Formats: sequence, C-alpha cells, structure tokens
Amino acid sequence: MLSTLFTAALLLAAGTTALPVEDSTLNTDASYRGVGCDDIMLAANEADTATQNLEFYCEGKTVSFFSYSGDTVAFYCQWRDGPKCAGDSAANALNMITGQCGNYGAGSFSDNNMADRTYSYGYTNWREKDYCNVPAGTRITNPDQVYNA
Repeated sequence: MLSTLFTAALLLAAGTTALPVEDSTLNTDASYRGVGCDDIMLAANEADTATQNLEFYCEGKTVSFFSYSGDTVAFYCQWRDGPKCAGDSAANALNMITGQCGNYGAGSFSDNNMADRTYSYGYTNWREKDYCNVPAGTRITNPDQVYNA
C-alpha cells in the first residue's frame, strides 16, 4: 500500500502517464483504491467501441475524457493535476475491470481512495450511472473532452 501511494505521488509530481498497477487484492467498494463494479451489463458492441476509442483518442489528455457509443461511456477521470491519459494504461485498467466485473460488466479503476485519487478509468451506462462526477443521464458535449463513435 505504501509503495502504491509513493508511486501515485511520483506520478503526480512528475506529470507522467497514469499507469494502473496490477493487484490481485483489489476491492469492489468504490471508497477504496482499485476496481469497483456497477452491477450493470453493457451491450458488447457498444462497450467494445467506446473502450477502443478511449484507448486511442485519450492519449496524452490531461483533462477528463469521455468516449460514447450508444448507452455506453468509457471514461478517463482526471481528479487532480498529474498523470496523463495513456492508451496502454487504459487498456490495463479496463482489463482489470473485466477481470473483476466480468465480460461487459460496468466498473471503474481508481489509483487511490475516493479522497486521494488522481485518476480513474472505466466504463458504464451513462444513462443509468454517474461517471467522473457527471450525473447519470448527462452526456458531455465539450469537444476537447469527448469522442463520439
């Protein structure tokens, strides 16, 4: 745990990319660092499109970024100044979510607990669930923060 906090602090200070760490002890409670599941199943084609576009188009972003396909949003939440979004980091985080939440099960990965996190990656049904402090049913339209499939 201490090494994870140290790594997150280094990333924050260095302005480097957000790299999720593989961890078999991840917790499903959203108040803890790691993976949280939304208990929502997503349409396979929408989830695949949204997550692939997130991995490709978020590269280097230093703001929260959203990729929508149908009812699915894949997201990178930038909670504090620090790491940039990176496609390989997104892919790693999304794979950890799939491992914890199941194929096409919505969820998110955060680098730290709710109060101390610097970034999160994830995917969910934007009509049913909040994401990056965006209320459910709201679709971000800022062209600097969104890619529409």
